[in-house]
Amino acid sequence: VKSAPDNEIAKSNCVAVNPQDFPGEKFIIVNSQYVFSTKSSTKTMPGTIGMSGHQRFWGKWSEDENVHVELFKASGGYLGEINVEIQPWNKGRASNREYDSDALSEAFVKKFNGFILCPSEILLFEFEGAYFQIVITSTKVIDLGETNPKAIESNKLITNRGIVMETSQVLFYSDAVKLKASKRAPQTSV
Repeated sequence: VKSAPDNEIAKSNCVAVNPQDFPGEKFIIVNSQYVFSTKSSTKTMPGTIGMSGHQRFWGKWSEDENVHVELFKASGGYLGEINVEIQPWNKGRASNREYDSDALSEAFVKKFNGFILCPSEILLFEFEGAYFQIVITSTKVIDLGETNPKAIESNKLITNRGIVMETSQVLFYSDAVKLKASKRAPQTSV
């Protein structure tokens, strides 16, 4: 494990991989548990992966730590609902501004559409010039062929991963960021 080779990759929430190691691949799984979207970078040395600090923190890895990395094939689980905790990235720069939950949800889905996410994952999220730490607290994975997807319960297990899609509903909560109630989703306590 190495640091992300540049800020652009670090802000993308992708892991940098050398194109010789993973040519054209979209997802990897680290230590048989942590799934990441990838960005190809020749700045990453073959045999290494480049991770941002929040990714290393999530997996409890140090720089230069050896990890097992392999390709991950997405297998049809989609995220119907994602419950997230939002916090200022830099608590010293926290604002008193109120953020619209529906606008946050739309921006989140646009940024992470096609990503595989799971409970406990930590993400960097920029919204209207402000940076936030996002922690996925629970997910509801649906099968698009399911006749009654509303009957599926949210789950907090790290294995409850799925792909963000345009229709994924993102529910924000926070004790540090003022949120305007969603007009589309009921308020929940997670």
